[in-house]
Formats: sequence, C-alpha cells, structure tokens
Amino acid sequence: QKVQSVLESNSDGDSVRWVSRETGTEVNFVVHETMQEQRLVTVARGEEVGRMPDSMVVEPAIYVTQESVTLRPTPSKTSAVGGGNVPSGEKVKVLGRVTGVAGDSWLLIGGPDGTAFGYLEPWQVKPHTTNLVHPREIYSRSTGSRMRDSLPASVTCRTISYETNEFENVMRTCREPGGRWIAEPPQVDANGRCGAQPQPPFMLREF
Repeated sequence: QKVQSVLESNSDGDSVRWVSRETGTEVNFVVHETMQEQRLVTVARGEEVGRMPDSMVVEPAIYVTQESVTLRPTPSKTSAVGGGNVPSGEKVKVLGRVTGVAGDSWLLIGGPDGTAFGYLEPWQVKPHTTNLVHPREIYSRSTGSRMRDSLPASVTCRTISYETNEFENVMRTCREPGGRWIAEPPQVDANGRCGAQPQPPFMLREF
C-alpha cells in the first residue's frame, strides 16, 4: 500500500521514509523517470459496453458528476442509452480518455475494480480533490458478462528506487486503467538470464 501511495502522490526526486510495521525495517523510497510510454493494455468491460476504441490514454482518476448524467455504451452522443444514469454528486472512477466517433473527447468510466461500464463527456464531471478514495465511495453498478479487450494506450510509467542499510533495488512500474501501479516484467539478457532482483519479504507482503 505504501508503494502504491508513493507512486500515486510523490513527485520525481522526492525521498520518502517508511517503516514496516511487521519487521521494523526502515525503507527509503525515491520515484523518478516519470514519462508517458506506449503499452498494450487490457480493459475489462460489461457486455453492454461496446468494444474498446483503437487506442486510449490511461488516466485513472476520481471525478464527481456535476449533474445527473447518462452513460453511453460507445463514445458517441448518438449511441443508444444502455448504461443508465449516474446521479449528480457521485464519485466516479475514470479509467482513461478516448477519441469518440466524431473526433471529440470522452471519458471511460468503470467500477471500483476497474471494469468499464460506459462513457461520459468531460464537461459532465469535475476532478475530485484526491484519487485516494475508498472503493465503497465510488459509484458502482452491476454489469452483464465481462469481456476483455486489448488495445494500445499511452500509459504513465515511473521508476521507484528503494533501499535500506541491507539492500537496494530499482523497479519500473506502469499504471494500469484500474489505477494500480504494476511492475514491468523483468528483462532477460541475450543468454536468457533474468535481470530481476529478488523482492525483499516486506514487498511481497505489502505491495
């Protein structure tokens, strides 16, 4: 949880000290090398939502509806209304931004678990003061059978370094549409050797 919080909230170069409650290990985190990168992402969606567009910009964030708004199954003002209405003042989870069929901008909305269930126009919501919101506060509804689409996306990636007086390590992470920071797969050299460093026990328990 602390790793996720550091990646979510701290700027490049910030040094954050943390102490494991289980072991007493003191860890120093530093985040750096934040940049947008092209990645193939997978988005889960309810069956009532159309297939994902050709690409998206992953921008997980919490927004608040400014009025009662209608969820669209595709990013189009003329698409059939199938997602129902979201009441005014609800916290909604934005998974990313896509280009609609008319070349306009739309926000893909999902539940607390990251399952997409419709689109809103950006003017219908405003940013919430923080993205660190308990899942029970986020608007949710039941969906039909879940589908999964893979598509190219612009994703925010960050490198996090962490060290104690016993070890140090570096991990490259990228943010998935549901909002979690996920470690990049380890690199393999020409001889087939994995270059990943073993994760210390506190990371395995609490990441």
